Amino acid sequence: MVAAIGVALGAAFYWEAAGTTLLVLLVLQGLGRVEVVVQRQTTQSSLSVHARPDPNALEELETLVRRTGLLIERQASRRENVDLVIDFTLRGPKRLHDEAMIALLHHPSVRSVSTGE
Repeated sequence: MVAAIGVALGAAFYWEAAGTTLLVLLVLQGLGRVEVVVQRQTTQSSLSVHARPDPNALEELETLVRRTGLLIERQASRRENVDLVIDFTLRGPKRLHDEAMIALLHHPSVRSVSTGE
């Protein structure tokens, strides 16, 4: 982009270079506003998953959550009685939080999922 503006200036296309620069500035300003709107749509939630203590359960459930498109901000796991309990703190678009919960509930190792909202 910068090279195109430099060529335009070198060939005495000053108005075209100024117009291109103005267009780029307008697009960048618009993207800043879009970024603010997207951040407003992003939420954080906590899920507590009780699962059977299978050898690969933790990795499988983590992969399942990541496939929904959510960011795992924090993850902690512990043994509680006969269950493996995994606490997730997730961030991402609101609609994906419900999808992650449904996906977890359908996993064969999961006994229950609760929210900490």
